[in-house]
Amino acid sequence: MGTKIQKLQETSADNEIKSCLDAQQSFSMVAGAGSGKTTSLVSALKYLREVEGLRLRRDDKKIACITYTKRAVEVISNRLDWDELFCVSTLHSFLWGEVRRFTPNIREALRGYLIPRHIAKKQRDDNGGQSKRAVAAREKIASLQADLGRLDAVDKFEYSDTNFSDYTQGRLNHNDVIDIAAYLISENEILRRLIGQKYPYIFVDEAQDTFENVVEALNKLCEDEGLPVVGYFGDPMQ
Repeated sequence: MGTKIQKLQETSADNEIKSCLDAQQSFSMVAGAGSGKTTSLVSALKYLREVEGLRLRRDDKKIACITYTKRAVEVISNRLDWDELFCVSTLHSFLWGEVRRFTPNIREALRGYLIPRHIAKKQRDDNGGQSKRAVAAREKIASLQADLGRLDAVDKFEYSDTNFSDYTQGRLNHNDVIDIAAYLISENEILRRLIGQKYPYIFVDEAQDTFENVVEALNKLCEDEGLPVVGYFGDPMQ
């Protein structure tokens, strides 16, 4: 005798999400632990595959699902049958994948935004004295200022899966990748259009863990007509 497979009962939240997707409206699903957020996320992705899959495949577009860990990437991908319609990725990998080609823009973001911000932070640690903290801050400021003068010699930048950046070698750490990508998406309309054309739908899993500047960038990404529908799935209590 075969095993009877029961179809999961759709929740009111699942139906509300479908209504948002049908209306091309961005949304946020806020729910506690054990409430079935991941099931709702996967259900929404499968719904999009059902109603939009043929068109998206024909137009060479994908549905992005950003999550927080490599393990979550594996779980969600498996539940979607490893379908190449979906780009399931960690936050860092997704963001770097979208900005890494823009070497001149990354260089200018480092020169005009990120390195000056790092310098300003170290300046707050320097009280003019001879404490270890103050001396270390001055040494770091001098190093960062030297890095500014060497950026033009960097041919390309890469994501270095470490806690340390080496700007003169073009290596950017976790936090710098997040900050630069968020900055570029927020400031560059052409980049937003390119991402929107590539990914008409972007889902963010574990949204409570997503950096504030990334959320601001994604909100800007979806605010104009023709840009992606962004859906957040998160538990604010975690």
